[in-house]
Amino acid sequence: EVVAWLTELGLSEKYRGRRFCICSLVYLDGELHVRASVAMDAIATACMEALTPARVALSYLASPSTVFRWPVEAKADAERRWAARPWYARVQGFACNATVNLVPGTDDVYNGMMGLQGPSYILAKQMQLYRCIQARA
Repeated sequence: EVVAWLTELGLSEKYRGRRFCICSLVYLDGELHVRASVAMDAIATACMEALTPARVALSYLASPSTVFRWPVEAKADAERRWAARPWYARVQGFACNATVNLVPGTDDVYNGMMGLQGPSYILAKQMQLYRCIQARA
């Protein structure tokens, strides 16, 4: 039903020739999150087939629970902001992300998979990331 509705909109006179952005912002606990992500991907795939990939852009909410490389400038900015945080943020006992959760032996690769979320969440987020890469290829 959702695919039929989006396809109908995309083929209508009002939206003909315009690009669609399908933003998959779904979340459920545990393995249901993986299932929901797969369902959203099925909707996106069907829309891309019906309207052509050039007319459909995919969008997902990024997550800090992945592994990524920090650009030097971004890491330096995080350290600067951490040092300038207000007093009430200092009493909470948190550590600066620029110094914790780094992949051992590196100083610029952040490992967000270290238990911030469960395995189902990480799997779903990785599937979304790879889906975006595939759609752009």
